[in-house]
Amino acid sequence: MDSQNNNASGETLRAKIQNGSLYEGDGLQAQIRIIDIAVATAKDLQRAHSKGIVHCDVNPDTIYFDDVGNARVSESALSRRFTMIGENAADAAEDKDAESSSKEQEAASQEETPLDEKTPHEERPLAEEPTLDEEPALDKELPLDETPSPVEEPQQEEPPVKPWMDIHAWALTLLEIYLGEKRWTTGDDAKAHLKEYSASCRLAPPPEMWHLIENCLKWKINDFLIVIKDLEKMPTAVMRAAEAAAAQQESEGAADSESGEQSADSDGDPSRPTASDTDPEYSSAEGTDSSQSDGQPSEGDNAREKQGLFSRIKGLFRSGK
Repeated sequence: MDSQNNNASGETLRAKIQNGSLYEGDGLQAQIRIIDIAVATAKDLQRAHSKGIVHCDVNPDTIYFDDVGNARVSESALSRRFTMIGENAADAAEDKDAESSSKEQEAASQEETPLDEKTPHEERPLAEEPTLDEEPALDKELPLDETPSPVEEPQQEEPPVKPWMDIHAWALTLLEIYLGEKRWTTGDDAKAHLKEYSASCRLAPPPEMWHLIENCLKWKINDFLIVIKDLEKMPTAVMRAAEAAAAQQESEGAADSESGEQSADSDGDPSRPTASDTDPEYSSAEGTDSSQSDGQPSEGDNAREKQGLFSRIKGLFRSGK
């Protein structure tokens, strides 16, 4: 997390989602931009976790962009420490021992001085004995300002926090990016509707990214390094998907163009000039065909004439005549 919270001056991720600037450019540019955000925020949170801190409030409002456009996770007032394992546990144990030793020294300095250093008995002032005129102290009513306060009940301890909670919230943030809005009330609600969400994204994520989001919501992953390792593969996956989509679009475009030409050839238009009006040879060819022995043109002759007609008409319109 950023030690200097510049969130007040930087645009938040939620603002970019709502104003649409996050999705500017073509699909490939938007995908790469989102992966950059995912990697940067994951690394920010991993650094906090390595120090034993859980953010506890990861969402589009606590992610902002600095002056050069890099995504950062702002500090959270809700962040708390968690029980660490491995090397971090040893560091935490040393800090705890040092804190305990300091408290012991402070307590020792406040202990009662030894008896031989106290004021001799004969020099000590005698306690005043109550006179008979005074009422026993137990019978006196305490002033209002001295009324004893009620005993406070011990407060319940907050449940422990774990790194997987940040990873879970980070995955929900990515889900909101791809959907373009938040459609759930709880994390469990989002997890239950993932299949439904996958069919209605504002920007469809690569299959690998969707799978990562599912795993982060389904499992309690306590190490962001596992997530970051998967994220490093995403740009390659996005490029492959973009190339495949471009090839498919080019193929579909070529098929549509060919189909359009065939459709133009087969459609009759009474307003267009006929072959007999534009080509004198057609009339003579037609006369020749009709003078055959049986008086009727063959199927082959009809096909050749039709193809010739199509070719001549297309040539006329292409040349602008």
